[in-house]
Amino acid sequence: MRDLTLAEKLLARVGEISRRSDVIVHQQSRSWSGPIGKWKDALPADMFELYSRVNGLVFRYSFKDEPAAHNGFALLSLDSDGKKVIDALRSRLVIPRQAAKRYPAHFFQEGAVDPATDVLFFLGSDDAWGVLMLGDAQNARFVRWDNDGFTHAMPATFTQVIARLIDNGFAHTWAYDEHPDTDAVRARLAKPDPGRRSFDVVVHSRDEIGASDFRQQFISSFDDAAVAKIAKALGKPAKDASREALVSLIDEACAKPDAISDKSALAAMKATGHRKPTRALFVERFAAGTAPLVEIDLTIRYHKSEIPFAPDRDTLVRVLDSLEGSRLAEDYPGARSMLQYEYPPKSRIHYWPFLKYESKTPPSKAPKEQHYKLLMLAWRATGLEAGKTYSSSALAAVEDEIKSR
Repeated sequence: MRDLTLAEKLLARVGEISRRSDVIVHQQSRSWSGPIGKWKDALPADMFELYSRVNGLVFRYSFKDEPAAHNGFALLSLDSDGKKVIDALRSRLVIPRQAAKRYPAHFFQEGAVDPATDVLFFLGSDDAWGVLMLGDAQNARFVRWDNDGFTHAMPATFTQVIARLIDNGFAHTWAYDEHPDTDAVRARLAKPDPGRRSFDVVVHSRDEIGASDFRQQFISSFDDAAVAKIAKALGKPAKDASREALVSLIDEACAKPDAISDKSALAAMKATGHRKPTRALFVERFAAGTAPLVEIDLTIRYHKSEIPFAPDRDTLVRVLDSLEGSRLAEDYPGARSMLQYEYPPKSRIHYWPFLKYESKTPPSKAPKEQHYKLLMLAWRATGLEAGKTYSSSALAAVEDEIKSR
């Protein structure tokens, strides 16, 4: 498995803390939208890479037994013009990147920073304290600023600054070289936690279906012209064959996927209307092979918390893959752990493990409960048994906005 990127490590740490049963999440912002290409020459390469994935992120939390002792951070967002800086949670402009001499007087003690040096305030609060980038690109250095105008040395690189933030669990004193409050937060987060009870998964029924039965139904859903094209792509253009015969021939061919060339698989997918087919997509959509399928009828019930329920398809995958022993997303194309902490499309991942999907929200309970009928390869449903209820600590929403109530 590949190593996580710096942005993924940051998102994962936010998610890990948010899932804890002893934590209250007070605030979280969505990442700011828009391209940041105009910042490329101003930022170090590692900083530009992180911002290309996470353009700002505000996260604040406390422990349930100390609700007033907030921890967290405010990674400010960068505007597409290459200069402006934005507080994404409050949707307001803060101090833009500019020469130190143009900063408010309370930012720097006299002689602390050359007045001509370009300064980017990117982490913290402009009325209290934060982290500044002095200079640009690979010549940049980082300092901590306090509201008395003093600057203090920080780690040499952006990666090291963010690593300190992550390693210190976003304690409100995370930026100090050492601090007893940071030690206390680190110690608490180091203790194992069972995770918050976010959902119950109630499995009503589980029925096995043969791959051939599914395929014949799936192939029959296309019109005559498409069925003929699929048969031809797979080398089964039986002359004057009936529609039923063609469906059977396609089914028989798909039962032995190793005998189907990549070219034939792509042509078959194109015949179904896909513009960017892949062999993996062919194998998935046609349930190629003889592996059994299962149809599962289940309900997920949300336990109300400060994290709002986003009843979308990615939440369903996240909840089911969080269950102990789950194999649902074993073939997830990204870092599988990140399925629990990021919104996959933001990493250009469009993953879907189900062959059929139906959802329904009971009118009297929406959005606290969602009912699903799912068809999938049997191995994906490992651990899901009819008549049982499972508890999930999966986050009800990821990379979404949460505001203190």
